[in-house]
Amino acid sequence: MVTKVVAVLAAVASGVEGLSSAVRDPQIVTRSGLVCGQKRKREVAVTPVYQITQGSVVPDKHNPITHTGDHWVRVTNHRIPDDKLEAAIFDFDGTIVDSMRAYFFGLKRTCDNWTPKLQVSSEDFYGYGGLTINQIITNIFVKNGLEAPSDATIKLFKQKEDEDLKEVRQSKNWPPGEINPVTDLIKEYHAQGIKLAIATSGFPQDVEEQLRRLGIYDYFEAMVFSRDVAPRGKPHPDIYLEAARRLNVSPNKCRVYEDGETGLLSGYRAEMEVIDVTYHPRYHEYGVEAMKSMDEQERIEFQESSEALYRAKGKQVALREWGRFGELCDAKYNSVQ
Repeated sequence: MVTKVVAVLAAVASGVEGLSSAVRDPQIVTRSGLVCGQKRKREVAVTPVYQITQGSVVPDKHNPITHTGDHWVRVTNHRIPDDKLEAAIFDFDGTIVDSMRAYFFGLKRTCDNWTPKLQVSSEDFYGYGGLTINQIITNIFVKNGLEAPSDATIKLFKQKEDEDLKEVRQSKNWPPGEINPVTDLIKEYHAQGIKLAIATSGFPQDVEEQLRRLGIYDYFEAMVFSRDVAPRGKPHPDIYLEAARRLNVSPNKCRVYEDGETGLLSGYRAEMEVIDVTYHPRYHEYGVEAMKSMDEQERIEFQESSEALYRAKGKQVALREWGRFGELCDAKYNSVQ
């Protein structure tokens, strides 16, 4: 069977002069002109390109990061040696479970049935990763040329979305798949006695239910939801600072695991070490397995969703003015040159 490419991280960037220049010079480039710590001319922001095959996730030949094992990508200059690490704080949706796709189906159904009909693409949705539902609704209204919704309108929209999500939770898109490299890491940290916390904008009931399903609920000493720090959710640092406070650990001894730009920025502003889990070579492991039982239409939808994730991330990385694009780290979080 012909290998199917189901996730592409292209060099999508405002102001980037075409993909060709990125391909000719496939390096990790930060906004400050650093390539894994080395000075160089700032030219383009290049994002990794992945192909998912039936059996594995492999780097594309133009991928600036060569994966050879359990590598993570750090997006902050702050680095914590493993022997100094005291806590790891995890986002949930898109970090521990692949739930974003299911939530998009529910949101899109609500938008389609709204009057007037609201347009929202999967790329838009992934770009909203980490925001609260109120922020997402407001963004959708404004992007559709409408005035920012009132509190009453947001409340009505959320009621309708709750109804649509009930149907999603009873469909084959639920429960969401486990993101194996992250859950494996959580189990390792727990065995090592590293303190663990959740910091998420997700639905508390879903988060707790899925953690119990995965058998790791009791591993977490603290769970902080956006409602706990309202109105200063991600990208403000409050949610991660509150998680550190509840763990009684200094922020500079905490490591954050995230998938969305607002969450990555939140961890950065909390002055913690921040890891972008979406660049791990096993991030799509669940998707590879799931595709085996999908029909053709489902595979197409899955592919479109995966590509939308990386198009959104590519645009965000290109505009990033904080931290760095990425630094490849080995399993011990040492830089890999």
